[in-house]
Amino acid sequence: MDYLVSLAHAGGDSGLLSFHSIRSLRLFCLHQRVYEGTGSIYTDYFLVVGYTGGGSQEDCFYKLRGTDQSERSIWIAIPSGDSFYRNCYKNAQLLEMEEDLTTEDRRVQREMIDQLSQHLIYDDEEDYFYVNSDLHTTAADGMITSEKFPLIYMPILCQSYWPFSLGWNQ
Repeated sequence: MDYLVSLAHAGGDSGLLSFHSIRSLRLFCLHQRVYEGTGSIYTDYFLVVGYTGGGSQEDCFYKLRGTDQSERSIWIAIPSGDSFYRNCYKNAQLLEMEEDLTTEDRRVQREMIDQLSQHLIYDDEEDYFYVNSDLHTTAADGMITSEKFPLIYMPILCQSYWPFSLGWNQ
């Protein structure tokens, strides 16, 4: 599973990154691609946890389907563990809806939530996620991505429903 992590700087001129406050984790994103049949048709899934401002974090589960970038539909479940898609982004419009996740969607969602717990630690008392110390050791500039993380999709996700404080411009 591919991932992207963006961490906030601790402040000052130290260049150090902050790891253990609610504002430390700007964005954590997991990606998984699932191929159908012969492999020419696929679905991309993203699980995103991030800082939304005002001392809050939010998490979303996205499903992108379609081969043409301009005609891709994006289904959105909020929070990421929800069993329904609450929104669909298609043809530059965000539509409210309620649609059950398919069996395959739920399988991928469970795998991604399990993977999330390997990278982030949830603090019940403070009600926020922070980065597992094993992951941040490789963060030199505040952003870590696995080799195959598809950065090309980040602007597309930002155009749909994107409550996070970190965005991507095309």
